[in-house]
Amino acid sequence: MHNTDTLLATINRLPETSSERTQKTITPKGKIALQNYHWPGNIRELHSTLDRAWLKASGNSISENDINDSVFHIPIKNDGVLDKALDDFFNLQSVIEEVGTFYIKKAMKECGNRKSEAAKVLSLGNHQNLTNRIKKYGINFS
Repeated sequence: MHNTDTLLATINRLPETSSERTQKTITPKGKIALQNYHWPGNIRELHSTLDRAWLKASGNSISENDINDSVFHIPIKNDGVLDKALDDFFNLQSVIEEVGTFYIKKAMKECGNRKSEAAKVLSLGNHQNLTNRIKKYGINFS
């Protein structure tokens, strides 16, 4: 991870309007929050988070809460195969078939529709086992 103190020094020098910004520091817990966060982006994301935290922080220090409030969170869409409700309509066999169909189609595409290669990728042993699954799940490749 890049040195947060160096990034903060850069942010401290950015003009807020026409005047210089007030110098701020990051509290020890704020630094821990930065270090523990999984940064899916790059240095610009870290820089933007520090900049937002600088703006949110009251006083001369950026706290753990300022950091946590400034991290951009991507909402997680929960409507996939692993998020199905366990209600009266749940059918484990249907879920297994849905997952199997997805990965068979993906393997066939990635292997140029060569069943022997796709069967190896899927650890099905041979092309005949793959063919049996394709028939069982009623998979159509058109």
